[in-house]
Amino acid sequence: MAALPITTSPNITELQSKIVADLCGGNFLVDVSPSTWISTGYNSVQGASVRITNPVGVIIKEYPTSGFDIYPPMSSVDTTAIPLIAGNYQYGTYTIAVRLTDADGTEYTVTKNVNICPPDPNNATRKYGCLDMSIKGNCRSGEVVFLLNNPPNYKGTTWSSQVNALTVKYPTASGKTDVTTALGSFSLQLYEGQYQVSGTVCALYSYGDEVYFKVNYKVKCEKIIKCIIDECCVFEKLEELNLKIQSDCTQAQKDETASVIVNALWLKQLADLAGNCNGDPSDYISQLEDVLGCQCTCNCNEGTPIIGTAYSEEGLLYKGLLTQVEAGDPTDVPDLENTVTLTIARVGVGQFTATLVGTYTALTADNTFLITGSGISAGSTIDATYNSASTIAIRTLDATGAAADNILYNTPLQISILS
Repeated sequence: MAALPITTSPNITELQSKIVADLCGGNFLVDVSPSTWISTGYNSVQGASVRITNPVGVIIKEYPTSGFDIYPPMSSVDTTAIPLIAGNYQYGTYTIAVRLTDADGTEYTVTKNVNICPPDPNNATRKYGCLDMSIKGNCRSGEVVFLLNNPPNYKGTTWSSQVNALTVKYPTASGKTDVTTALGSFSLQLYEGQYQVSGTVCALYSYGDEVYFKVNYKVKCEKIIKCIIDECCVFEKLEELNLKIQSDCTQAQKDETASVIVNALWLKQLADLAGNCNGDPSDYISQLEDVLGCQCTCNCNEGTPIIGTAYSEEGLLYKGLLTQVEAGDPTDVPDLENTVTLTIARVGVGQFTATLVGTYTALTADNTFLITGSGISAGSTIDATYNSASTIAIRTLDATGAAADNILYNTPLQISILS
């Protein structure tokens, strides 16, 4: 049921409920914030109550026998735990009714059916899905780039925003290091060794009619980054194979040994090309080790830094996520390896100035490279442009092209200096 029109009240013209099925936190969140009030009529009503019926017809939350779940000014949120069965959510269709009691005692009720499905349709025994992440080492620039896959569709709906809580474990010369980030796309300095990413992603889906779902996904990925090849080890194995081909008794044996040599040389060439062309040679090196039957990288390379630091040269200055609440100044979640920080101020409706703080080459109209993402509202756009030697200008526009606030939500921004 959509919003309930009301024509007989001096306080409200439309009763609407907003329902969030939060599978990340395990609760139904219910409020009446989208309702249409007459002036400050939300201060005049008595309150609202919530009743929730589970998929098998059992009332798991009844209207209170006295008082209300939500009181004027009607801005609070009622929270009810989603039922569990053997540790998993009880999936199916819930009926959620919100009853508003007007100042004169008249009651109005809006009712909605909310269907909860397993995050992973192929594994309904758990209350989370899984997301993969690409981990790619760039041996030339000396950085590891991480790119989180987008959440899948849920109930045929694409995600509108997400909140990440990720931990990266990786080796350094001084031992294992842990870093945490809320970014889905970021980079770190490259060290030889194993990179492990774990954590959660809470994705928000808007299902229409003020019904939303928050779905939990787990991330658990790892990769061993290899850059340094022990050339002497490769030479020794190829020399052994060369001697073997001379001692092989049959042509079939000689062909088999020759095939191993050709394959090893081919993989070595691919690894070299990847390393010199901003690629990741790790997989080629691993295949080379399998073909030769030896470890072509040395254990003592674990934690060895590659090409100094990832941002030792001019280039990427800042990556982060921007969020604005109502008409306030935006806040940011910066990348772990940024060389500058940002101070962001609202200067008008949908207009902001981001000031760079730190040591960097002055921005110009010719050297400033900017990348932004989309806003939280459908059809909204984000516009970032050079403004001065130390600032950039950001505008947020709604679907009609008009300047608007409250558009930024975990919106990515990247600032780079072109060489």
